[in-house]
Amino acid sequence: MKKSLCLLLLAASCFGTSAHVFAKDVTLSWDRNSETDVAGYKLYYKADSSTGTFDGSDAVQGKSPVDVKDLTTFTLNGLDPAKDYYFQVTAYDTAGDESAFSNMVESYGAVPATPPATPPATAPSGDANGDGTVNISDALLVLQAALNPALQTPAVLAAGDVWPLDANGKPKGDGVIDLNDARLILQRAVGLVSW
Repeated sequence: MKKSLCLLLLAASCFGTSAHVFAKDVTLSWDRNSETDVAGYKLYYKADSSTGTFDGSDAVQGKSPVDVKDLTTFTLNGLDPAKDYYFQVTAYDTAGDESAFSNMVESYGAVPATPPATPPATAPSGDANGDGTVNISDALLVLQAALNPALQTPAVLAAGDVWPLDANGKPKGDGVIDLNDARLILQRAVGLVSW
């Protein structure tokens, strides 16, 4: 019995809508073993860790290992889209002897989408850095947040989302940090507008 298999291809696809992902299917392919007495292949899988026993149980096809008979491409259905999965294949011969595991491959879970920010309940001040005054450093912080959404913390959004102004010249915000917010805070910092 050949000692290893080469697992060549891993493709994962998720099915669902933009708001909900229901399940993912993972298709794996490997090279056929050249031994003449090969009877089939077993597909081992597990979630969340590449170490320990491959004891997966999420697939529609059942618990790991899944006997795929003599197929060299197989799709596991119904896996949890939020989980990482790890896979290995073995070959078995007509006597029931099983080969060593193939190389391991991984299918990464989906990262949940961040819900859109909601405008703050109170009027934003423009003091994005929380030092008690609206100055150029606040405008710079909001400009950086506009260019890098990872910097848009709830505190920066609450204080820095100042554009547009309402009919009374007070910030009402629009739920996003953008260049308009940075421009308006800079104008307040240099005395061109007030609220």
